[in-house]
Amino acid sequence: MAYLIKIIIAVAIIVAASELSKRSTSLAAILLGLPIVLFTSFTFIWEESRDINKISLLTQETVIILLAGIPFLFLLVWMLK
Repeated sequence: MAYLIKIIIAVAIIVAASELSKRSTSLAAILLGLPIVLFTSFTFIWEESRDINKISLLTQETVIILLAGIPFLFLLVWMLK
């Protein structure tokens, strides 16, 4: 049951961003920029294990990945123009 809830939340966010981008790319970008998925993941991890160290490690690794991915976004914008 928990997996079904996780899937529904993930699909809802993806569909919302996709549909919102048809109307306003700025609002879709804001939705995608919000750490909704990250905080949802933290909530599920906390409910399943109550392990703050696991959440801390996930946060650290997420920051590293985000910092590595930001240059890609600038490159993508430049390539698409």
